[in-house]
Amino acid sequence: MYGQQQLQLLSKAAALAVALAAVPASAARVCAPPSSGAAAVHTRAQTNLEVRPGPGFFVVTGATAAADAACVSQKLANTALLDLVERIDAELGIDPQIAVLLSASSLACDNLFYVPVANDVRGIGYEHEDARELFDDSPASRLEGIAFLNDFPYWQLHPDEFRKDFAHEIGHRFGARVHADGAGDTLLGRDNQHWSYFLDSAGSPLEGNVWTQTDASEYVADTPLAVAGFSELDLYLMGSLPASKVKPSLLVATSTPATDCLGHPLNAASPPQSCGALAFDGSASSIDIAAVVQAEGERDPAPDPTPRTLDVVYFVLSSGSNFPRDECDALAAVLPERTTDFGAATRGALSLAPLADPNGSCELVSEEPASRAPATRVISSGCRIGHAASNAGLGWFAVLLTLLSLRRETTRRRGRNPKRSVR
Repeated sequence: MYGQQQLQLLSKAAALAVALAAVPASAARVCAPPSSGAAAVHTRAQTNLEVRPGPGFFVVTGATAAADAACVSQKLANTALLDLVERIDAELGIDPQIAVLLSASSLACDNLFYVPVANDVRGIGYEHEDARELFDDSPASRLEGIAFLNDFPYWQLHPDEFRKDFAHEIGHRFGARVHADGAGDTLLGRDNQHWSYFLDSAGSPLEGNVWTQTDASEYVADTPLAVAGFSELDLYLMGSLPASKVKPSLLVATSTPATDCLGHPLNAASPPQSCGALAFDGSASSIDIAAVVQAEGERDPAPDPTPRTLDVVYFVLSSGSNFPRDECDALAAVLPERTTDFGAATRGALSLAPLADPNGSCELVSEEPASRAPATRVISSGCRIGHAASNAGLGWFAVLLTLLSLRRETTRRRGRNPKRSVR
C-alpha cells in the first residue's frame, strides 16, 4: 500500500508523536542566564536533551525528532522547531534574533525553510501571508525567525549551494513578499515568497535572475550559482537602503517557450537560470520602488543606512551521544565563512553576530560520553518551555497528517536546483 519512503516518514512521525507527548505544556519561562561559573555542558534529563558548545555553535543531542518534523507538515515543523529553540535558548541564557538549525545526519526529506516567528516592520509584504502583518509568536524573547537548513553532510559536498541557500533562508526574514501598484504580485514567483524568474533581481539569494538586454527584443537570463549579493530592493526591505537609492527593477515578458533548469515548463516560479544562459524574445517593463511603496505602504521603521547586526545562534541537531570530530572541525571552519558571506551579500549593511563562543572545543563536543566531565549544572523541569496546546495531541496529529498525505514535500515544491527543496 505504501512505498518505503512513505513508511519511513510514517515511522518518524510516530516517533515524533511520542517525543512531543513527553514534553509538558507549561508556559513558564523561569530560566536565569548562567553565571560566569556555570558548566559548559547543559542537560535535560527528562527529555534526554544535551547541549554542548562547539567553536561558534552548539550541538544538541537527542533532538532529531524536532528535525524530523520538517518532513511531516509545515505547521508541525514550525511548532516543533520553535518549541525546541525556545527551550534551548532559555537554558543557555541566550536571546538570538535568528536561530539557524542544521541536522548532523540525513533526514527523510531535503526541505529547507524559514519559520517566521516575529515581525515588527510594516510595508515589507508580510500581510500577504499573515493577516496580522505585525506579530510575535515568542513574546518572551527577541527571536524573529528560524532558518532550517537540513543536514550538514550534504553541504560538505555542495559548498556553493550552501553559500547561497544559507543567505536565502536568512534573507526570508525580510523578503520576498511585496507587490507593486499596477503590477500586483508579478514580482513574485514560487510560493509568492521568492522573486519571479522574470524579475532582474541582480542574482539575489531570494531568486529571480540576472537579465541582460542584448538588442531591442532579446533578453538573456543567466545567474551563476555563486552568491552575487542581495538586490537594492532586498536592501530596502531589510531596512538598509532608502527608497530614494533603489533603482527601478526590470520585469521581462517573454514570448519564447522554454524549460527551466529542472526540465519543467518555464514560469514565474522557476528556479534561477543557474544551468547556463538562456535567450528570449520579448519585452520588458520597469518597476519603480514607488510602485512597491504605493502597494505596501512606506516601510516602517524607515530604512537607515547605518550598518547593523542580527544576533544569530547556530544549532546542530544530533541523534547520537557524540558528534564526529571531522564534522565538528568542518563546521568550525565553514560557519564563519557563511557568516562573513552574508554580510558581504548585504554590502556590509546587515551582518550576523553569532552568540556562541568561537573558542568552544571540538574535543568536548566529540568525546565519548564516558570520557566527558560530568555536568555540574542540570536544568530542572521548571525551565521547560511549552505551549497551551497539548503536545501529545500535536504529535498524534502529525501521524494523522502523514496517513492522509504520505508524500515527500519535494514532490510539490521545487528549489533552485534539483538537489534541494528550498523555500
